[in-house]
Amino acid sequence: RDRRVLQLAQGEIRLDVVHDAQRPLEVQTPLGRVRVLGTVFSVALRASGLQVSVAQGRVAVWGLHSDAAQAADVVLAAGEAARLDAQGGLHTGSVNRQDVGAWRDGWLVFDHTPLPEVLSRWNDYLERPLQLDPAGALQSLHLTG
Repeated sequence: RDRRVLQLAQGEIRLDVVHDAQRPLEVQTPLGRVRVLGTVFSVALRASGLQVSVAQGRVAVWGLHSDAAQAADVVLAAGEAARLDAQGGLHTGSVNRQDVGAWRDGWLVFDHTPLPEVLSRWNDYLERPLQLDPAGALQSLHLTG
């Protein structure tokens, strides 16, 4: 009764949530958790890590090894993003607010994204997944588009 919790095992979700101090909403993943502070944002969990991107408002992000009773590892505002890798590393950066959740409109947006991650996201929409030679030179290629 005192909170709302979503558990994301894999994939991506876009939320438009009104802040409710009496019942905060949290998205929990195997790599960390995100608490809504009243916002529009997306959370993506893939093999490469956890990605949180904010279109409006603010969200608080805790890594996997963070103490839930302590302050968040980072608080993101509109146009900001954070990535938590599988080792617990936290990386922040900027994101185009219009691109947050663009997949809902049929778009996949990449900004200097490693090709293995591009294929992972693309494969969410394919019946037969694309595969990349793990020893090939394309592993280090980055895509923007």
